[in-house]
This record gives sequence, C-alpha cells and structure tokens, in this order.
Amino acid sequence: MDHSLWQRCLSVLQEELPAQQFSMWIRPLQCVVEDNIMTLYAPNRFVLDWVRDKYVERITTIVSLAETSNPPLLRFDVGAKPVQQTPVNTQVSSVDHNTGSNLAETPAKEPETNLPKTTNVRNKYTFENFVEGKSNQLARAAASQ
Repeated sequence: MDHSLWQRCLSVLQEELPAQQFSMWIRPLQCVVEDNIMTLYAPNRFVLDWVRDKYVERITTIVSLAETSNPPLLRFDVGAKPVQQTPVNTQVSSVDHNTGSNLAETPAKEPETNLPKTTNVRNKYTFENFVEGKSNQLARAAASQ
C-alpha cells in the first residue's frame, strides 16, 4: 500500500465527477499513507468539511475495493502533508586518532525561533518589514498590542 493507492482513487474520482468539482474539492487534497492510515490533507477547513460531507463514502469504497485484504483507515486533517527534511550540515562520525575513541555524530544547529515547528507562518513576514496602508491600519494596531 503506497502512494499509488491515492492515485487510483484520483483516477476513479476524476472519471466520475464533473471537472470543476474534481478540481475544486479533490485535486487540492494531499495524501500520506502510514501505518495503515490514509491521511488526506485539505488546504482549509471548508474544503475538509465539504469533502468529508460529500465524498468520504465514495473514497472509502474506492480504497476498500483497491485494498481488499487490509484497507487503510481514512483520516482527514487541515494543512499540507509533512515534508521529509534531511539534515543539512551534519558532521560524520570519525575516530579521534589521539584517543582511539569514536566521535559522536552531531546534527547541524537549526536557527532558533519562537514559532512552533509546524507553523505556516513565514519568517520574512514580520512587523519590521510590514507596509502599513489605509486598509490595514486597524489590523496593524490590533496585532501590535
């Protein structure tokens, strides 16, 4: 069971649904299959609720037909599928020739921020480089308090 399961679901739904409905509700979904759980990520709560309300039974049926022996459980979440990050600057384990002992592998330091690791907030959008205009004066005043 892998990414091809979701691709099969997409193919079936694309044939069954009008192009506009498919593009609006199904195409934005991202899928991760892990530990027999198929998680579908929707870009926002509205899309998630709509898909859950209108299409969850059909998606479940398609998945069950494709994986008859052990179909995955279907789960919905808002956001984007997690990105697999690889360490950027790691030191490779080596042997200290003076003592003969192994040096431990140390991961590179990530920049310290006060934001949670799973935030969608971009670091470049700060109050220091915010351009204030007539339309957003009230919002800036409220947010900076």
